[in-house]
Amino acid sequence: MKRKLILIAITAFVNAAFISRIDTIASPESTILLYGTVYTEDDQVYTGQMRWGKEEAFWFDFFNSQKPENEFLDYLSRDEINQLEQQHSDNNFLSLGRNRWRWNYDSDHTHQFSCQFGDIKSMTLGRGSRVKLELKTGEVIKLKGGSNDIKTDVQIIDEEMGHLKLNWDRITKVEFSQAPNDLTSYYGAPLYGTVTTEGDETFTGFVQWDH
Repeated sequence: MKRKLILIAITAFVNAAFISRIDTIASPESTILLYGTVYTEDDQVYTGQMRWGKEEAFWFDFFNSQKPENEFLDYLSRDEINQLEQQHSDNNFLSLGRNRWRWNYDSDHTHQFSCQFGDIKSMTLGRGSRVKLELKTGEVIKLKGGSNDIKTDVQIIDEEMGHLKLNWDRITKVEFSQAPNDLTSYYGAPLYGTVTTEGDETFTGFVQWDH
């Protein structure tokens, strides 16, 4: 019986050490790095670690844009739309097309869009500031402008060409994928630290400043 208890204790210790080791192996630094493949209008293909403009470089960073139309206005009556119209300046006007009322895309009633880069499967870039974004869930969302994440340069550390800065208008599509486990970050490590609130609560982890 004593021998059995010792064996159980040893097994539990080994399992705990093994699980801890799995967590270490499964979470290399490369798992947080923004990575993927960029396709250009001249049929060039580049793959590697990416940085969006001069800012986002990690999966938990946010991509921001704007939906060009507010489909929820279709559920309002004309009186309700008129009430909304009175709350805004003359710069926000309504147009009637295909029997559906819509605000112009510069209106305050358009929707801001925000998601983490880790939620995105691909982006197809259209004319100007238009983007067709596909989430990993399969949902496709049409976006236009709305932040400095649109019409910005995309930096990529191509596996063969090295560091490149690609102009937005040259890019046709971006496909995101997981970085190799042995990849070392070209852009350094993300902010990490402990935040203390006025109520003396503390939170430790990755820090996003001014988001």
